[in-house]
Amino acid sequence: MKKIKKAALAFLSMLPYLVIGGTCGLSFISYFEAVEKSGSEVPHILLWSILLLGIYLAIYLQIIIHESGHLIFGLMTGYHFGSFRIASFMWIKLDGRIRLKRHSLPGTVGQCIMSPPVLVDGKMPFVLYNMGGSIMNIITALLSFALRFVIPEGNIFSPLLFLMGMIGLLFALMNGLPLKLGAVNNDGHNALSMGKDDAALRAFWLQMKIAERVAAGLRLRDMPEEWFIFPADADMNNSMIAAVEVFRCNRLMDEMRFEEAEEAMSKLIRGKNGVLGVHKSLLICDQIYLAILLDRGDDAVKAMLTEEQMQFMRAMKTFPSVIRTEYALAVGYYRDEKAAQKKLEEFEKIAKRYPYESDIESDRELMNLKLTKGEIQ
Repeated sequence: MKKIKKAALAFLSMLPYLVIGGTCGLSFISYFEAVEKSGSEVPHILLWSILLLGIYLAIYLQIIIHESGHLIFGLMTGYHFGSFRIASFMWIKLDGRIRLKRHSLPGTVGQCIMSPPVLVDGKMPFVLYNMGGSIMNIITALLSFALRFVIPEGNIFSPLLFLMGMIGLLFALMNGLPLKLGAVNNDGHNALSMGKDDAALRAFWLQMKIAERVAAGLRLRDMPEEWFIFPADADMNNSMIAAVEVFRCNRLMDEMRFEEAEEAMSKLIRGKNGVLGVHKSLLICDQIYLAILLDRGDDAVKAMLTEEQMQFMRAMKTFPSVIRTEYALAVGYYRDEKAAQKKLEEFEKIAKRYPYESDIESDRELMNLKLTKGEIQ
């Protein structure tokens, strides 16, 4: 039954792409028929090139529009600018100024993070901020469709506008309908979760406050301890609440309470909860580091170096904590001094453009600890 359910969910997640792709295909056919009737001598290869470029541009325009929607509706409801990312280009507020940095997160193509308003009786506005991206995608889709129908069928802008509208509609559906897509939950899923559970809303607020303080240069160990504690009866199957528990593990690492961190991570990784895939894989990276640091043995390390985990680490190779884990592996598992030196150099190169200096400071301290079986300090 689990396999059938998984296959059904995979089909449903692909259905909007299939429908919209088929509709765009029919639109292109209609366009080329109109071009042929007009007697145009423009080569078809040129027209196809323009349409393919249009797909690429429409996707990126709708990403920008989506993240701008979060920003606009966030500002309208009391949030303040934190960071705005498209692909790996990130504009972040540091020391009162907006700076351009490079940062990416596999599974996401954009992200708008804002500082939240003050909680009043445990409440704050959250629907418009979360759904703002989908709202803007729908608005631009409707405008594109409207303009498309006032342009002659044989004009190149006709299929391009239709394409822009369909991709906008796709973005609105895939982000607005409550879904868990890959390693992350979408906006609709998050909004629905917060509407059902006040603890999830508080967890959402905490995540944004933590991001705000990290951007300001504060380390996790210097933030209020109560931010990282939820009641024992809190629903850990809720991904929002589970994310705060992940931050608690990160805080234990930053405090160098390593055995407590190891125990907390094991509980999250092995237990039934709502920890997202990307967070779980990053926790395993920390567990690998701790297994080397605390001398748990090569077998313990090897058991965690699954193909899935190695693939994740390759995808996240520019993350400081992943580089720190690879450095630990080079020192304490592979015993390869040259590889360790290379990882140190990679870390320092990434540190120059990484947006969060407090994370760099924390990981640098962890890399400077003497690893049990290594000779490198």
